[in-house]
Amino acid sequence: MKQYQVTRSAIALLLTGLWLGSTPAHTQDTDNEVIIPQAQSRSYMLTNSGAAFFFAETGGTNTSVMQGLSVKTEEYLEDYILDVDGALLSREDAEAHLFPTKLIRKYAKPKLDEEICLLDSIPVLTIKLTASEKHPIAFTPIIARSEDKDELRQVWSEEDNILYLSTQARMQKASQSEIPKLTAICTYPISDYHEQTAKSTTFHGKVKQNVFVPGKLQFQIDGTAYVFIIIGENKADILQKRKEVLRRFNIYFENSSKKVEGVRQT
Repeated sequence: MKQYQVTRSAIALLLTGLWLGSTPAHTQDTDNEVIIPQAQSRSYMLTNSGAAFFFAETGGTNTSVMQGLSVKTEEYLEDYILDVDGALLSREDAEAHLFPTKLIRKYAKPKLDEEICLLDSIPVLTIKLTASEKHPIAFTPIIARSEDKDELRQVWSEEDNILYLSTQARMQKASQSEIPKLTAICTYPISDYHEQTAKSTTFHGKVKQNVFVPGKLQFQIDGTAYVFIIIGENKADILQKRKEVLRRFNIYFENSSKKVEGVRQT
C-alpha cells in the first residue's frame, strides 16, 4: 500500500511538471502566470503543507484516475459540476489563468470568474465565484470511489449547512490507518440541498458512468460566492476547520430560507 501511495503522488507531480516545463505555443507564459486559451486544457496541480493536493485540468473534466482532491494520498473528490442559470458551466468555454497557488477560469457568457485554490496548512479546497450580475448556482460533487449507491454515506445537516460524505470502504480504512474519514461541502451564501441521486451524469458533453452523484447544493450569487470542500476526521473536526476558513475569508453566515430557482436537472 505504501508503495502505491508514493507512486500515485509522484506520477501526478511528474505529469504536472512535464506540461509546466513545456508551455504550448498558443499559451501565454509570464513569470508567475500561464494563460491557456478557450478549448484547450493542461494538467495542473495545487499543493499545501498539510499533505493535500488537487490535480486537475485547466479547461476540461478530469480524465486521469490520479486527478482529484487527495489528502495523504487518499482521494476524496474526483471532480465537480457547476451549473449557472440552469445550464452547465462548460470549462472548455473559459480562458484559464494558472498561477503557482491558484487557477482562475474566466467565462464570457455568463460573465463569471471561477477561482480555485487549496488553503495552506488545512485540507480545504476553495472555489470562489465572482459575477457582476445575480445568478442561481448549483454545485454537484463527484465523490471518489462512489460507484455503488450502497457504498456512499451522506448526511445533509441543515443546521450546519454542510453536506457530509464518505464511503463505507473509507470508513473501514480510516479505522485502521491515519486518514480522514469525511468529505464535507458547504457554501456561502447558505445553500439548499437538492437530493437528486444518480449513477451517471452528463458532464462536459460526456456521459460519466459508474459514479454516484449525491445531489446538488443550490445557492444564489450576488457579487461573490464560495464553495468549500473540507476534509476531516469527524463532524467536530469539520466544524473547527470551517470556522478557521470563515475567519480567513472574513465571512459571516446569515440565516436564509430562500429557495433557489433555475437549477438544471441531471
